[in-house]
Amino acid sequence: MRQDGPTRMAKHGDGMNAMISRLPTTVRVSQALKPIYSQFLEIQKRHLAGIAPALAVGDTAEARRLAHSVKGAAGTYELPAAAALAAAAETAIHHGRQEEALALAAELTNYFATLNVIFVGPQPRNDALAGQSKTS
Repeated sequence: MRQDGPTRMAKHGDGMNAMISRLPTTVRVSQALKPIYSQFLEIQKRHLAGIAPALAVGDTAEARRLAHSVKGAAGTYELPAAAALAAAAETAIHHGRQEEALALAAELTNYFATLNVIFVGPQPRNDALAGQSKTS
């Protein structure tokens, strides 16, 4: 995945466990994902929206499950920075840092809402073997 344009910097945590995340405003992802990308984004927004209510009733297992799901999906859909942020939210929930988890979920929600996705085709091989015959 290529990251284009400026990145946003955000600081989370209480200082001791501070984390700096770099979220690209524009990403390039595989053209093969285009038909389902908008559905993927909507599902992630719903999962993230479920974290606060789960934490409000003390259901940390559900909140962690939702963050974990976003982490895996973001990785699968070629958004490693978002996956890392979701992993941080999952960890924050696990360690009882609800405010941090909620801030991370809010940042991810905003990120998914404003993300500029550019779909690209397969990249040509760019290595020493490209262009050589198979029988050399």
